[in-house]
Amino acid sequence: MSSSKDEVEALRKKIEELEKKLMDFEELKEELSRTQERARKYRSYNYGPEANLGEEITTNLVKVIRESISKSLAQIGEDTLGSIIDEMSEEMASAAMRSVSIPDRIKILKILYYSSKSYGEIAREFPQDYAKSSLQHHLQKLRNVKLIEKNDISGEYELTNRGRALLRLMAIFYNALRGGELEES
Repeated sequence: MSSSKDEVEALRKKIEELEKKLMDFEELKEELSRTQERARKYRSYNYGPEANLGEEITTNLVKVIRESISKSLAQIGEDTLGSIIDEMSEEMASAAMRSVSIPDRIKILKILYYSSKSYGEIAREFPQDYAKSSLQHHLQKLRNVKLIEKNDISGEYELTNRGRALLRLMAIFYNALRGGELEES
């Protein structure tokens, strides 16, 4: 049992490392965009084919980073995921899915995806007649499963790394099923 906990912890650490690489990748994409814009300006001054060199270098750099992230994901390994799947309790997995299967909870996660928000800012995203107790209930449930947390200093709600990873997985899951017929059970 301890070895599977160690594997889960190792997997969690690898996922955190990949999230950091993804953030670094996003920063590099922004830098690439700025570099490409500068290259376009230089080309407009007729500096010749050398102006394409910067764009080519940054494009290749992005390609290398993408490949690195893909290889890192592959390194997590199907074996590790397979062992987690084998040991996963169907009841606990179902309970975990139910805790986030409520549309209002998914909406809260989406609201917090880009930045932390106060209770009032979150409440404004719901209809005016939406019950305050319902919103508080959903926020508390998301806090209980550690998908969001409330900053002690600012009082704002924010996604945890776990919440961010889950929302990204939901997006992948949603995209995979888009176009199919989904029914409520």
